Amino acid sequence: MDQNKPNMNVETGIRYGVISTNTPSPEAVEEVFAEGVNINYEERTKEIKRQFTNLIEENYLSNDLRDDIMELLEERCMDNWDSSPDDTYEYDDDEYIIETAFNNTQLYVMKSPYYTIAKPCSPCAPGAIDLDTAETGMKRYDEGNSQGECDVAYCLGHDWFDDDKAPYTVYSVETNAEILSDVV
Repeated sequence: MDQNKPNMNVETGIRYGVISTNTPSPEAVEEVFAEGVNINYEERTKEIKRQFTNLIEENYLSNDLRDDIMELLEERCMDNWDSSPDDTYEYDDDEYIIETAFNNTQLYVMKSPYYTIAKPCSPCAPGAIDLDTAETGMKRYDEGNSQGECDVAYCLGHDWFDDDKAPYTVYSVETNAEILSDVV
């Protein structure tokens, strides 16, 4: 995660939520990695292709030879790279944008149809909200919260958790209504 980002959606004013990869269900977290894009891999691939293109152009190789070399590079090298523990994955579907962070131990919820109320993160994610501190019924700091400064943050819906129940109160971004779990 880029530490220079404001850790909030500047259009909505909703902060990014940060949650441990141990909190949602293992299947939901696995989907982030399986369906997400390894951003570091994409950046490494672009850089290697750029360097090879420059090398080829400097040596006046034909376009056909360049294309053959790039194809071989992709087949033999890039497709066989293993991911690194510090790679960042970005999961983007119709509802959520989530990035992994801190050696893939945390999920940054950067877009969601839901929000909750929780306390700010420590200095390692300034401006973001720690979803692992959220509790059912928490109030924002400007609503008379006695638990310290709290704010709204994008969060994961109930279906991301074992037993289909989030460990915090879930609200709709669209309507501000509380979203109840189907689990009683």
